[in-house]
Amino acid sequence: MRIFALDFEPSSRRGGQELSLVDECVGLAARGHDVRLGFVKPGDLLERYRAAGIATVPLSEIEVRPNRRLRSAADFGRSVLRAAATRSDVICVNQYHDTLFGALVSRLARAPLVCHLRLLPPGSLCSQWRLGLPSVTRFVAASRAIADAWIALRGVDPETVQVAHDGIDMEYYRPRSNRDAIRRELGVSANAFLVMYVGRVDHAKNLERLLEAFALLSRDVPDSNLAIAGRPVNHESASAGEAYLASLRSHAAALGIEDRVRWLGARPDVPELLSAADVSALFTLEEGLGRVTFESLACGVPAIASTRGGAVEILTGEFERYQFDPRDPADAAEKLRSLVGWRERDPRLGERARAHAVANFSLDAKVSQLEIALQRARTAGPQRNGPRGEQLRAVFPEPV
Repeated sequence: MRIFALDFEPSSRRGGQELSLVDECVGLAARGHDVRLGFVKPGDLLERYRAAGIATVPLSEIEVRPNRRLRSAADFGRSVLRAAATRSDVICVNQYHDTLFGALVSRLARAPLVCHLRLLPPGSLCSQWRLGLPSVTRFVAASRAIADAWIALRGVDPETVQVAHDGIDMEYYRPRSNRDAIRRELGVSANAFLVMYVGRVDHAKNLERLLEAFALLSRDVPDSNLAIAGRPVNHESASAGEAYLASLRSHAAALGIEDRVRWLGARPDVPELLSAADVSALFTLEEGLGRVTFESLACGVPAIASTRGGAVEILTGEFERYQFDPRDPADAAEKLRSLVGWRERDPRLGERARAHAVANFSLDAKVSQLEIALQRARTAGPQRNGPRGEQLRAVFPEPV
């Protein structure tokens, strides 16, 4: 099967959906599929694509920019033609934002369009998304929460959605033996209680509440530390991102915890960081899935996560007790407090955490499910099965 996949910037610094796509494309290529990747902005993940034998197709633009409409429309048109020239059997976009581009490529190539749904639906849809979504043949949702939200709020036909939890390479995400060395690098003692956040430093990640919960924890656990690994990504400008980061630093200072918070910036060594921690934390108000939560479990480290969104599909069974209300720092602090000293009290908890991740979030399982979805779309042909009408135009309140 010839598959054309699309990712604006294949960079590990952007977040989980870019990491998920490269894993999935490499997995499909290993199964003998001819995968091509279209991209606009080069990123560090391009080498992984190329090392797997995946041809990369540079594009000029994949959306029409309101602030430079004529020039971006011309670049957009040329990019559509270039993508269609790959003569692919299936067109696969990594987010709903790119469905207009995918729709036009699909029309020219006479190939079905598959759209990943890795995010919950936004409160409103711009005109380009409203034009593109109806042309989707099949959707692949990263969680049941995502699928249900798109069905309820945006009129997606349940028959066109396949739920396939994201998966990870369990050989890469595994407990590492250099825990003490990483802690020394971070300036954290071997016996300190270390809380780890890995992800974008953006408003949606609700990091203010993380700082507040840690401040409550630190009153009872003097030898505790918080490490935040990530950088601002989704902001109006680079300066706006830096201003947000500065506001978080100021908030930490106001809470009296500035000497206990380590601001690590973007880091490539996520398994090492997670292995060095005692717990990872995800405070997002609306999270489609929360990949870092099962990355943490795979590294043998328990995780606490928000009850809002797909993270509840990760923390199941005995791990359900680590879910919390992301708007309530006291609730989160209590979940953190319950894990202080777990390595002595329950030394096999890390083993059970990894076993849970391996059983439910393997990359091989995700690639198999995606392969089925792509094959079904290819069999169906370029059908326009996406949502239409009033539900595309409706406006809903954004999470607060």
